[in-house]
Order: sequence, then structure tokens, then C-alpha cells
Amino acid sequence: MPNLYDNTPLELEEIVDHCRALSYAIVSLDNPQAKDLLGYILCERLEVLYQTLEMPFSDDDVVAIEVTETLTH
Repeated sequence: MPNLYDNTPLELEEIVDHCRALSYAIVSLDNPQAKDLLGYILCERLEVLYQTLEMPFSDDDVVAIEVTETLTH
């Protein structure tokens, strides 16, 4: 049986999208049990976001950011 779970690390934008979608769902839903469950998942996603932002950058990452900023200006 193939692996149904993708272990590929999420990119920062994907984690932010998860958090936004969960926040929207929590605000939009009327079911308190669903809101509670989604709130728990949101807390987990926020922890992943925090850990991702705290990861140290390598020299290659800094160069890529500088090139991107130069191209956008």
C-alpha cells in the first residue's frame, strides 16, 4: 500500500495559507466542536510556523533573498 502521508516539509507560504484557512473556518462555522478542533489544529500550525521562522538561514538563503529583493525594486 502506498504511503498516504506526504512528509515533504512545507514552505513558509503553505504554512501561512493553512493558518489563514483555519482562521477563516473557525470564524465562519457555527458548530462549537468543529471550532474547538480547528482551533487545536491552528495552534499546531502556528507552532510549525514559529519553528520555521526560527530556523537559521544559510548563506545561500541570504543571497537568494537579496537577489529577489533587487529584482522587485
